Amino acid sequence: RNNVAFSSAIHGWFFTLESWTQVYAEHSRNDSLGENMTAQQFASKLWGDWWWNEDVRQFESEPIGHQGRSFVTFCLEPLWKIY
Repeated sequence: RNNVAFSSAIHGWFFTLESWTQVYAEHSRNDSLGENMTAQQFASKLWGDWWWNEDVRQFESEPIGHQGRSFVTFCLEPLWKIY
């Protein structure tokens, strides 16, 4: 556990799920996410069968509508927006 890292040598970035969620937690202090869960708890919701329900602002164990998994929502989509 906790032994996966993501990187791009060409673009010069590297992160683990915990380092990624630490940034989210630091930048969402006024949000429910930053106040209610630690970076470790958040990281555990990014791997596996978890979906983010934006309407109620919580993680769900079943998909709601056309939402992607939480890893896609919080990691891949922000990266895609950069490139």
